[in-house]
Amino acid sequence: MAKEAPVPVTNIKTGIARIYKGNTVIGAGFLVQGGYVLTCAHVVRDALGLKPEDRPEGQQVKVNFPYLSMGQKLTTEVLYYRYDKTEATLDEDIAALRVLEPLPEGSQLVKILGSYQLRNPYSVLGFPKGHPKGIASHGELLEELPNGLIQMEDTKAQGLAILPGFSGTPVWDEVESAIVGMVVAREQGQPEAKIGFMVPGRRLLTMCRELECLGLVALLTDVADELADAIKLAYRLCCPQGWPVPEDLRNKLQSLQDAKPGTSAFEALDRFVGLLSLPDLNRNPSLVDHLQEWLQQRHVSVQPLLQEVQPLLTQHQASQATDAPSHLLIYVRNESTEARFVSALFVQDEKHYRKISGQGGEPVQAPGQDPFYEKVTPDTLPALVQACLSEVSDKSPQRLMLHLILPMDWLTQAQSYDRWPLSAPLLDDLDDYRMGEHCCCMVRITERLNPEIIKRFREPWEKKWKQLQNLTPKEICKAFVSGDKVEDPKKLRGLLNQSSNLGLKLSTIHGDDWYPKLFSNLIATGTPVALWLRSDQFTSTICPATALNELLNCTISELPKVVKEARATAVAEDEDAHIGHHLSFLWEDPNLVPPSPQTSLTMPQP
Repeated sequence: MAKEAPVPVTNIKTGIARIYKGNTVIGAGFLVQGGYVLTCAHVVRDALGLKPEDRPEGQQVKVNFPYLSMGQKLTTEVLYYRYDKTEATLDEDIAALRVLEPLPEGSQLVKILGSYQLRNPYSVLGFPKGHPKGIASHGELLEELPNGLIQMEDTKAQGLAILPGFSGTPVWDEVESAIVGMVVAREQGQPEAKIGFMVPGRRLLTMCRELECLGLVALLTDVADELADAIKLAYRLCCPQGWPVPEDLRNKLQSLQDAKPGTSAFEALDRFVGLLSLPDLNRNPSLVDHLQEWLQQRHVSVQPLLQEVQPLLTQHQASQATDAPSHLLIYVRNESTEARFVSALFVQDEKHYRKISGQGGEPVQAPGQDPFYEKVTPDTLPALVQACLSEVSDKSPQRLMLHLILPMDWLTQAQSYDRWPLSAPLLDDLDDYRMGEHCCCMVRITERLNPEIIKRFREPWEKKWKQLQNLTPKEICKAFVSGDKVEDPKKLRGLLNQSSNLGLKLSTIHGDDWYPKLFSNLIATGTPVALWLRSDQFTSTICPATALNELLNCTISELPKVVKEARATAVAEDEDAHIGHHLSFLWEDPNLVPPSPQTSLTMPQP
């Protein structure tokens, strides 16, 4: 948010609040950025009649802004409470209230300075016994004490000492024309000395930063999974390039508070909230209203903010449109001969591909060239894949995804496809460079594309695929049913037929004759995605089932990239020390299939 000039003392009064216990005023507070009321923890304790061990967060306290409306009480909720008076720590006696009702018209936020100057004169307004409508006290800031508080004192013979009822009120520095602290206590041993103590402004500012995070966390926690991608994107658009992305929501918000606004008139945190108010990122109208209320409580102009952040999102979306994943589909027909017809199709951008006509796809020439001549065997398949990859590399594909569409009897033989060696130009000494390091690669089942099979099983396939796209990372792992130790194919099919089970995960291995039954069940149940291991012999530090679940802690669109990263990372580990060495991945996008599945794409002869 843009810098503001200090608010005149006369307007500061409109931000001062009275704190109630029943109908009795027992202390003060003041309105700060975000619409929160700061006060002392012991004032909240007394207002609620708490015992020392009680926690007041979530309980309600009544407040009133006397300079705006003497009779209007507002309900607040305790958001933050910290009371620590132990010998080994600095004094902590601070709390924050969230106002649950509209603030009275004319209320002003209090401007807090992070520094103070000793010997400067101050004034405070409190509500001690006998003065429920308020009375002032004046003095000087005398000394910073070892417990972190600032001693303040009225050294004049006349004047009023700081009494019970002043706790929680802001301390106005008459030289700086700003708030420099909050009254927290008075000297009880020598009340005639008129000595009081304040929490310095720097601690209050730290508190305000914490409140900003707490307020947003309260708004976003319940939708954090639903908006996980939107939150991550909004964070990246508001932070300098290269900043890490914390996993925890609160850490994201704290990181945003440290980002410099640069040339923007708005703070990074405000831009983040503005982005989450845009319909392209958030289609929850109730949440949008609450986010914009949060901005207004910070005195942020919402419409100018939205006008500034919309181009950020538009520019990102435009760049993403040119950075869409590209796809290489290598399709081997299901035939009874050893050498089988093969075709290949390159799709630059799936959004522009039409599976009926093939529009948006470009045939790859390698299957029609020596030594393939449109036919391939299990032994020559790796060389064909390398030739196709070399050909499409000239087309500058973005985030290439390799789809090996293979007959079921080849899938068992080709389970280690991700470990097929690839040659790297001019890098002859690059040891064991694997296809799984080079691109996101997955297998698919040729039989699923048979016209009769499609006619019978298209509906569950497309339905499950669509359901997967809408799941959050936490939901994805639950949607993948475990087939471990399920030897009976009928029992496996029964599990996969359940509407909530959208994918399959296997951390144990089976005999070769079991996998064709597995692939048939995947087709019959419409299950589009599966992850399984080719080994279950790992070091004692690895639990394969847990490792698979960790991979599935992502959105479904990110899963190919996550699998690729696991395979690439495994290169540096021993065979039994990382599941990435033994990871098979089936990924069946019903929108990305060859245009004529019953025949191969005709390749021009050389």
